[in-house]
Amino acid sequence: MMEESSGRGTTRRAGPREQENVAIFGSLRTIHNDLTSIPADIIAVREWTRFRCRFGCAAYGTHFCCPPFVPSTEETRTMIAEYHSAVLARFDTATFPSGPDGLPPSRGEILRTVQQTIADLERAAFLAGYYRAFGMGASPCALCSTCVAQEMLDAGTTPTPADAVRCRQKKVMRPSMEALGIDVFETVKNAGHSIEVLTGRDDPPIYFGLVLLD
Repeated sequence: MMEESSGRGTTRRAGPREQENVAIFGSLRTIHNDLTSIPADIIAVREWTRFRCRFGCAAYGTHFCCPPFVPSTEETRTMIAEYHSAVLARFDTATFPSGPDGLPPSRGEILRTVQQTIADLERAAFLAGYYRAFGMGASPCALCSTCVAQEMLDAGTTPTPADAVRCRQKKVMRPSMEALGIDVFETVKNAGHSIEVLTGRDDPPIYFGLVLLD
């Protein structure tokens, strides 16, 4: 790392890769403003998250972006270890505009916005030269009213991971952070954000997405 000396001490000069990260960060903020640049090694991958998916979540086995159709926790941990940097995207649903009817957006509308935004961020990073960019959303996919996996179950057929090729939204659909085994609470706190468990159904949630760079 280059350093520049001054009469009052030493001033650190950013290296080429850091300068590139600053540039891509500014570019991505034109797509979504609430971003935090983070080192990839603060992303916490924990086994318990998959247990919560399997026991307690109605989406388990009914969405191709959810377990058991997505990579394992160990695969996620190995993949993230190949990256140095990432951006964390925050979506404060309390700030989402009301629809033309004056009503607040539905959870499905919010999640579709999150998923499309993460896909847009990933694509922008890719086109900027970060060819390994990979995005992760939040919560089960809401791009379709009913996932193909659920349709197969309703028809009496058990879907397999190979059936994910039948997804109607493959260009946009990405697995959620928690589905891949990422502890969102720990990761978000590591990034300097404050996050709490909601205690009421009327409390507006805050969602987070992630885009790995490099």
